[in-house]
Amino acid sequence: MTDIIGYGTSALRDAKNGDLFIKEVKEQAGIQIDIISGKKEIGLIYQGVKWLHNFDNPGIIMDIGGGSTEFIFANNSGVQNASSFDIGVSRLYQELGKNNNLTARNFEFMDGYLEARLGDFFALNNSETLIGASGSFETFHEMIYQERYSNHNSIESLPLEPLMEKLDWVIDSRYEDRMNNEWIIPMRKQMLPIAAFKIKWVIQSLGIKKAFVCPYSLKEGAFLE
Repeated sequence: MTDIIGYGTSALRDAKNGDLFIKEVKEQAGIQIDIISGKKEIGLIYQGVKWLHNFDNPGIIMDIGGGSTEFIFANNSGVQNASSFDIGVSRLYQELGKNNNLTARNFEFMDGYLEARLGDFFALNNSETLIGASGSFETFHEMIYQERYSNHNSIESLPLEPLMEKLDWVIDSRYEDRMNNEWIIPMRKQMLPIAAFKIKWVIQSLGIKKAFVCPYSLKEGAFLE
C-alpha cells in the first residue's frame, strides 16, 4: 500500500478557499493535505538540497515557486538565515497582468518590487555561491547543456557566462520564441522570463561567482523526514 502525503505551501497558506480545496481533494482523491508554514517549508528545502550538497563553502539556496520564493543561507552547521517571500512567479505574473511578452516597464516594476522586498535581507546576508533548487534552474541547465536534466541525480554546475546568456535570451524573448524552444518545457513557457529576471537580479545583487542546480528540494526533504 502506498501512502501519499500532501503539503500545502504559499498558495494554500494565502488562499481564501484553501479549506474548501483541501476538503475537495480529500473527498475526491483520498489525500490529506497539510498546510505547512514558511519556516517548515524552508527546513524541508534545506534537507532536500543537503542530501546532495555538502556545504563545505557557505551558499544561498534559491527555490522559485509559484506563490513564494525561498532564500536560505546555509553551511555545514545548518541554516544560518532564511526567509520565504511572496514573490513567486505566479504572483508576479498576476501583478504584470498575465502578460506573456514582458516590456521594459514590466522589468522596471519587477526591479522595484524585488528591491522593496529583498533589499534589507540581502544587505544582511551574503554569499558568492548560488544553489538553485530544481524547477526553473533545471530548464536553464537543459538550455546550456542541450540535454534533459532528468538524467541527473547530482548537483550540477551552471557556468555563469552561459547562464547569463540564457537568462538574457529568455528575458528578451517573445512568447513565440519560447514556444519554439525545445528545452523549455510547456509549463514554463509563459512565466520563465519572470524566473530568469529574478535569478539574474539575485546574481547581480549578491555578486555570485558560482552557480549550481540541485534536483532535490522540498519533496526530497519531506521524504527524508
